[in-house]
Amino acid sequence: NNGYNTDTSPSNLDDKDYTDSFYGTSAATPAVAGVFALLYATKPDLTANKAFEIIRDSARKVSNELANYDQNGFSMMYGYGKPDAGKALRIVY
Repeated sequence: NNGYNTDTSPSNLDDKDYTDSFYGTSAATPAVAGVFALLYATKPDLTANKAFEIIRDSARKVSNELANYDQNGFSMMYGYGKPDAGKALRIVY
């Protein structure tokens, strides 16, 4: 979960390059973008809407007890879940 640290306070300069606070959209966006790239590389004529559906439908649910997923499979805490590139690619075929 380490990521880049933009804190420039003198007390944190010894660890200026990394932080242990890397989560949420900052961590999810590159993972989902990578799955989109794999899908498009596999099937270039895929529409953005279809790619979104595939990623949404292939996501693995996170912590079902705390997530409170709605009838559409969406959680305010975890979105649709963790992207699963392997499952997404299997759906494309």
